Amino acid sequence: MTEDKYQAQRKEALTNRRIILEELGLKESMTFGELKKSFKKEYSKTISSPTLSNHLTKLRKQGFVVKELEEDITEKDRQIYKLTEKASNLPEVQNLFFEIIAYHRILRELIESGEPIQFSTKELKRGERERLIYWGLGSAYLKKKSEYEIVKALDKWLSPIVIFSIIQELKGKTNFTESIQGLIKKLLDVVKQKDLTKIEEALNQIYSQKTDFDNVSIMDSLEDIISHVEKQKMVDEHFNKIFREYKLRLESGVVG
Repeated sequence: MTEDKYQAQRKEALTNRRIILEELGLKESMTFGELKKSFKKEYSKTISSPTLSNHLTKLRKQGFVVKELEEDITEKDRQIYKLTEKASNLPEVQNLFFEIIAYHRILRELIESGEPIQFSTKELKRGERERLIYWGLGSAYLKKKSEYEIVKALDKWLSPIVIFSIIQELKGKTNFTESIQGLIKKLLDVVKQKDLTKIEEALNQIYSQKTDFDNVSIMDSLEDIISHVEKQKMVDEHFNKIFREYKLRLESGVVG
């Protein structure tokens, strides 16, 4: 086996085990079959039963996962898997909890006092209703909220959360910035239910009132940055093209 192939397989194995830890972190317990299905449903990838079994065995040996037998389950898939207390100290699990709490802080801005919180639920084969850690804002409730209110909620929490995660990572705590990616994906589900044009209008309304250097609005500064990025990309592509042509001429002996 080549070194590159070995590294690719090792990376794939670590990714699969991280997914297992995250899935078990989101749910109180899962059967083997539920874990296997979650790969395809949540991550758009398949995993074979032997491979999943090997990962679970390794995680159990490391003391991060326990396997229990539920006597009241009549189906073949009676063994359930749970995270141990030791697993809560893993960066993967800490990142997950950080993401969940940050997400909830933002959603709380959209939940008025006394309004019920809707939990995502899923009917399990064993006849239970499993309550996930994530809250879900129903589309009917979200219709009552304006695009401006959503942007204000993001404005209040997202920037300090991002900055905090960068500081924590630089202090060597854990890979908190990975949690931001998961947080953004979940916020996409909230924003996409609203009118995108009105979201942009709300963004301009809020940030056009806030100024950057030389009394330029933050929105104008962002537009300027994006414009410069596109121009710089064109310059880089042109330079790379010229450099490749020069290198080819050099290797063929045409230059010098």
